[in-house]
Amino acid sequence: MSSRILHCSCALLFLLAALAAAGAPPPASLEMVFKHHRLRLSNGFVDVEFDGLHPSVDVVKADFSGQGHYGSNLLATNPAPDTGIVLETIDTDGSVHSSWGAASHIHYKILQHDSAGLSVQIEGLQDRKHHPMAMSTWTLTLPANSRRFTLAARTVISHSRPVKAVEISAHLDQWFMNGFFQRGVMQYVNCGDQSFFTANPLQTFYTMDNRNGSVAIVPHGAPDATLWAMHSCASDCGVALETVLAGHYHSMEQWQPTDWPSASDVTPAAGAVFETTFDIFPNNYPFPVASVPVDDPMSFHDLRTIYTAIYGSAAGVLGSFKHDGSAYPTLATPQWPYGNLFTFFDPDSWSTVNTLSFSGDPYLQDQARRIVELAGSHIKAGQVPHHFIDGTPTYIAISKATQTGPNMFWVLAAIDYATATGNEAWLQEHYAQLKAATDWVLDCYDPDRKLAKVGGPLFIDVFIRQGYTLDSNAMLLCLLPEMAAVANFCGDAASADRYRNLAEAVKQGLNAGLWDGHDHYITQRNPDWSTRDMVDYDGNYAAIAFGATTNQEQVAAMYRRLDAGPDTHPGNRGTWVSEKYYGPRDCFGGNTGDSATAMARIWWLDLASRYVTGDLANFYRYFEPVQNDLLQHTWLTERYNAKGKSIRAPYYHEYPEITDMVLREMIYGIDIKIDRVRIRPFGLNRYHYQVGDLDVSYRPDLVSLHIPGHNNRTYEIGGLLPRTTYLISTGQKIIATPDGVAIFQAPVGVMITLQAS
Repeated sequence: MSSRILHCSCALLFLLAALAAAGAPPPASLEMVFKHHRLRLSNGFVDVEFDGLHPSVDVVKADFSGQGHYGSNLLATNPAPDTGIVLETIDTDGSVHSSWGAASHIHYKILQHDSAGLSVQIEGLQDRKHHPMAMSTWTLTLPANSRRFTLAARTVISHSRPVKAVEISAHLDQWFMNGFFQRGVMQYVNCGDQSFFTANPLQTFYTMDNRNGSVAIVPHGAPDATLWAMHSCASDCGVALETVLAGHYHSMEQWQPTDWPSASDVTPAAGAVFETTFDIFPNNYPFPVASVPVDDPMSFHDLRTIYTAIYGSAAGVLGSFKHDGSAYPTLATPQWPYGNLFTFFDPDSWSTVNTLSFSGDPYLQDQARRIVELAGSHIKAGQVPHHFIDGTPTYIAISKATQTGPNMFWVLAAIDYATATGNEAWLQEHYAQLKAATDWVLDCYDPDRKLAKVGGPLFIDVFIRQGYTLDSNAMLLCLLPEMAAVANFCGDAASADRYRNLAEAVKQGLNAGLWDGHDHYITQRNPDWSTRDMVDYDGNYAAIAFGATTNQEQVAAMYRRLDAGPDTHPGNRGTWVSEKYYGPRDCFGGNTGDSATAMARIWWLDLASRYVTGDLANFYRYFEPVQNDLLQHTWLTERYNAKGKSIRAPYYHEYPEITDMVLREMIYGIDIKIDRVRIRPFGLNRYHYQVGDLDVSYRPDLVSLHIPGHNNRTYEIGGLLPRTTYLISTGQKIIATPDGVAIFQAPVGVMITLQAS
């Protein structure tokens, strides 16, 4: 003990001498402190500490704001052998030896201490106190003004002997973990002693916890790792990522109780060297920050909303490691409430694809493409699969109804992916599939009635809606204009004209056939033209949102009827399904499970109608409670009940994803299509939105924007100074309309600025 204390004192003198030699002190936010056998590096965003008595990184804290107000320790520190980030070996009997318990002599060497950052080399880590098998030198680097630190480890086999594994383990104090592997995404939560082993290359691993923040770990290049292990720790002590430098496991790529004794032995050669380097991104809030630049200018409230939705829910429901293109309705906790059913396009996977596509994360954008392509590869005679059962497509809903929703929302998802990423070549390549899926719906079109005659509901699959229904026909007013633009872009002018003309015809059919003459559109006309009416909220809000009527008196009458329902907006959370209750006779199989709920998809239509009509007060009245719920709880349930309480399946994807979409498309007003870019914020007159390479800085006298993609598009910028001349970075000059709108042609893929002259 006395020799170790003496050695640490010498290290302190060395540190002080190096600091004196460094000249002028670094900025106050950068600190390197050695005290009581502990090394501490901090920069205002990150605080990382190394324990010299029990060699390990045992404290990692963060302050997203960079002010040095660090949150709690993000590493698991109990039980002691699983403390923090450690070097470990596992003996042939399964016993674990850790640098934490080895109490080895530690040497420090300062590599950098200046205004650019801090770096310290730590020598002397070993797996056990006597006759160590593995010894490691670690380098901790903390750049200034950064939300990451880097751990580089050089591990040498000092004594060859049979073991099960040599590894570097990061024990983390969070509940949820997600691994982005080359093959796909693997997600899990803390639920007892379970491990998942794979040799597939890891790109990113991250954790999230509503109380204990987040940690993201990004390997550099191709680390010297034979295996990766995601680990759910026993009891309630968090999760772990284990980088197995040497070792084999008997059963790969499935979650199973950890059983190292049954693994085969390995005998690494003496002198073998393993190099591993990781960027580690801690955050005191429950979302990973690996893709969030320090200088991101967005409102933190909204930034947190967006990244919580992206990484907690949209990325959280992916299961593509096992089934490529799979997106489940919920997290696996550890099982899925909907079992082995995934990639629903009724419309579940549409909002997942939209959120992933606009995430700015290339890995997740590729996941969005794979979701779309999975369903697209199983289109049968124009019909898109409703969902998949353990990899097998099925074309009818769980309720046994045939729905139009999968086709419509699959097409919209494909367009969202192409426009969000700028992958226009992909859109052209898959245009034939989009056209076939659209035309499958239009095969139901009745030119005499100017309405589609369908066999089932749009997206509430248990509800009996058949014939000339409001929901599917109102949704056509959203789909057909977008497909017209895509068809024109892909050189199919005839189909573009057809889709535009049909959209106008359906609008006429809705008003001639389904308007009740007073204050709402009715549920359906039966084939004999008799009526059935439940006063549906989804179809009526959709009719307003997609322009079935723009008559102000008619819209006002509709809002009086719709908003007066006793449960329309329960606790101002979400939107109810209908004024009249769908009883057993109104539901397939008598299943009334969706009859008394507020759904996110209907909430989306509700808010979209407020956006197009300028109903600012009610828009925010109904948006903010759900946004606040997301920020408070990180994950949300499937539905709300009549009192605005969370019900149904926990950790459901839809409300968070729709919240992200509404924030971007309506509040920030960023609406990107294949032929145009429209910026029309709602309730904001200045902002900066930056997620990935989608970057919009907006104020009435100056707008700059970078939209992914190629070629020219029509820009339509609203909220500008009326009748004011604007100079465009392309050299154009334009005068805003009396309503403050500027319309011009310019390329995407480059920064475009619009400045008042």
